[in-house]
Amino acid sequence: MYLKNLTLQMKNNIQDYIINIIKNHGPLTIDIIIQISSNYYYSNFDSIGEKSDFITAPEISQMFGEIVAIYLIDIWYRKFNKPLTLVELGPGNGTMMHDILRTAKQFKNFYSNIKEVALIETSPYLVNKQKSRLKDFNNLNITWYTNIDDVKGDNYLIIANEFFDALPIKQFYYKDNKIFEVVISLSDNKLIYGLIENSSNLITNSHFKNSQFIEISDYRKKYTDHISKKISNDKGIALIIDYGYLKNPNKSTLQAVKNHKKVNLLDNIGYADITSLVNFTDIKNDFIKNNISSNILDQSEFLTKNCIIERAESLIKSRASREKINFQLNKLIANDEMGTLFKVLTTSPTF
Repeated sequence: MYLKNLTLQMKNNIQDYIINIIKNHGPLTIDIIIQISSNYYYSNFDSIGEKSDFITAPEISQMFGEIVAIYLIDIWYRKFNKPLTLVELGPGNGTMMHDILRTAKQFKNFYSNIKEVALIETSPYLVNKQKSRLKDFNNLNITWYTNIDDVKGDNYLIIANEFFDALPIKQFYYKDNKIFEVVISLSDNKLIYGLIENSSNLITNSHFKNSQFIEISDYRKKYTDHISKKISNDKGIALIIDYGYLKNPNKSTLQAVKNHKKVNLLDNIGYADITSLVNFTDIKNDFIKNNISSNILDQSEFLTKNCIIERAESLIKSRASREKINFQLNKLIANDEMGTLFKVLTTSPTF
């Protein structure tokens, strides 16, 4: 309900807007704060890139999108080999899709069978950036949607890179045999964290067997369900790449990033990127409930299995800077960079 009036606040202070909501309606849960902040942020600011707030793998190197493309093309040739619908959730600046389509052009049978490129994006600001980035492919049917359910097609190849981490989460704390939900409240007209007794049916005492702190995202579950509807009964595959974990870290993973540095979330609502680590075990279990099997790899394992090192050498042989390519490669696959922090979930089609 708060997002309906948000466009009216664009010229005003977003923090004042949230403070007024809390004054009138009481504390806000974390998922509502993320919704309001992200809607404002992605509609008004350049978020992705070296000169912006954060950088994603496709912006680091063309090799990332190329390897994703090769993976998808290989799956398509082995499994489908007929008209397909290529879907990306949260395409950012359009860089990864540009690299995927540029690579796909070299595989004429695949490229000619792309019935539609469906981009799921809610920010008009980012849609304009994506249209500009993808203008070289105006021979394809590229369509923008705000809801994946509106996409109608066949043989889906669905990709989501750093999409799930930006979806709203709820946070719960277990103390004295009671469940509390984390909220944002006020003290002396300043935003502060607080706790309220849990009223959500998303969680019960049984969830806290080995931890006191849990993050749950009903939004992530809903997207997993949406994807499942598209690809169930071997009608497609999904590729989900994000930073996350397999075992609950038992602490808050919520963070705000501005100018490539972590900042205080409550001081930067609406002006910084807000994300949290993705629980890949939950995503996998949600797919299992929908009768879809999947595998989870570290990003380094996925990229190396799909020949990123060979691609790097090929670029170097074609006179690309060895220093630059090795720097990019290290960023993508090193254990102390994105290599193990980022996970890749691939659904498993029946061949």
